[in-house]
Amino acid sequence: IAVGTYGAEHAGAEPRSFLFDLAAGESFRVTDFVPDTDDVSTRRYIETSDFTDHGVAELFVRPGTYEVWATRGPEYDVRTEQVTVGAGQTATVGMTLTRVVDTTGWIAFDTHVHTINSLDASYPVEDRVRSLAATGVEWAIATDHNYVTDYEPAIAAADLSRWLRGTVGLELTTLESGHFNGYPLRYAPGPITHGAVAWSQRPPAELFAELREAGRYGPDATIVQVNHPRDSILGYFNQYNRDALTAELGAAGSLDAIVSRATGGGVIGPYGPAFFDDAGQTTYSSDFDAIELLNGKLQWSFHHFRTPEGAIVMDGEEVAHPGAIDDWYNLLNLGHRYIAVGSSDAHEGDEETGYFRTMVHFGSDDPRGLDERGLAAAVRTRRVYATNGPFVDFWVGDATAGVMGRDIVQAGPAVDLGVTLTSAPWVSVERVNIVRNGVLADVIEVDPDRDLAADPLSVVRNVQLATDPVTGEPVDSWFVVEVIGRRSFFPMVRPLELPPFDLTDALGSIAGALGFGDDGTGPPQLYPIFAYALTNPVW
Repeated sequence: IAVGTYGAEHAGAEPRSFLFDLAAGESFRVTDFVPDTDDVSTRRYIETSDFTDHGVAELFVRPGTYEVWATRGPEYDVRTEQVTVGAGQTATVGMTLTRVVDTTGWIAFDTHVHTINSLDASYPVEDRVRSLAATGVEWAIATDHNYVTDYEPAIAAADLSRWLRGTVGLELTTLESGHFNGYPLRYAPGPITHGAVAWSQRPPAELFAELREAGRYGPDATIVQVNHPRDSILGYFNQYNRDALTAELGAAGSLDAIVSRATGGGVIGPYGPAFFDDAGQTTYSSDFDAIELLNGKLQWSFHHFRTPEGAIVMDGEEVAHPGAIDDWYNLLNLGHRYIAVGSSDAHEGDEETGYFRTMVHFGSDDPRGLDERGLAAAVRTRRVYATNGPFVDFWVGDATAGVMGRDIVQAGPAVDLGVTLTSAPWVSVERVNIVRNGVLADVIEVDPDRDLAADPLSVVRNVQLATDPVTGEPVDSWFVVEVIGRRSFFPMVRPLELPPFDLTDALGSIAGALGFGDDGTGPPQLYPIFAYALTNPVW
């Protein structure tokens, strides 16, 4: 990654006014999203970047002075060297990266990735597998929109099999119900889309069943995953009007409901057999396995958006900007056990794969020995967590029997809960939240300057079980651990400087003229990327 700086005379100016000229054919340059000051380190931008699968990369830059950064993903340290190049000149730097985080027994897994085989992407398959290996992803699901892709030929051609395993999958992309992944799937050589599933006017239960039938190892070994469930127009929960406070399924499809969600909900009104059966009842189906809670850089959409005081921002009786994690908490409290996963949803080369990633406890971390059926089974054990940098594990009651995904039977009003946490030195963590039945139960503060690679965190806390609000007696409880940092990942991970396209923006503009729409209390659309991780539960 070549990182440049701009002069103090441009401090505070729009980068497009001086840093690049799109009309002249120059590329967009991403900045560090740090407020500009007299300190040159606050005025940085990414000139260019590249991936390498053989240890040599070429970066073509404009004349100037640059810091060249090398990264291999969050299990490794980073290195940087300063170079100055003039017009027509070449400078060479050499750097060696060190693996500083021990993830023995865990596989780094990206459940949602795109290539040129998706209509909204242009990145070649050959480059995608290089980018996955370069960021330390060890198991990748090919999930192009309505197109079945196989990464394995490209992985073999690039001699990357010792670093990366690819699995055939699909993002079943509807304009009705939402987006759903299926994996591992069969690859059909003959059909143009190699086995994609037809979706129009079909209820979710049919779609989920057909994804399972397309499974390479049969329906029982196939994972069905709901992607970005709170996406404005393509989110499963939004489309079926799942209440963000109660998880109940509400009536959907009225014009009032559509307009009221003009800046945060679905705009394609639910109608037809994809949404209602002959009796007028919802066709929403719970027959899926996993939920993508952490999607790429959309960090503002993780939790229900709240005021600085912690109150959920409401739009009448509805949550104005619902988050998938709080939906998941509600579903856990109702007895559902959906697997929480995270993914990059990377479409182009400048969208980093593996941020987010899902860590799966498999017993081995050598991609050459990975068995797809075994990996899918390991995901179902729920000893799984989603992360973009921190590596976390925890147990309740017993460090062996009480790991993630387990049920613990224990008498008494409290349990011992142990947390271990490590990360590369460039990944800063500030706090660890212990969540019980969807409510914050305890907080472990972490020095943001602490080198968690050299000095990992290992803490045991005694945490009370939840109690019955009437009797005060302990009740069944589940626990998850959430890890949060506040320091930017720049330049290893680009800030979200260009907001994702949202079709509801158009409706929101119209609604604003009619007295509806965003009142300025919504979440930020542009921001740097910070450390975050979320575990699956212990019950």
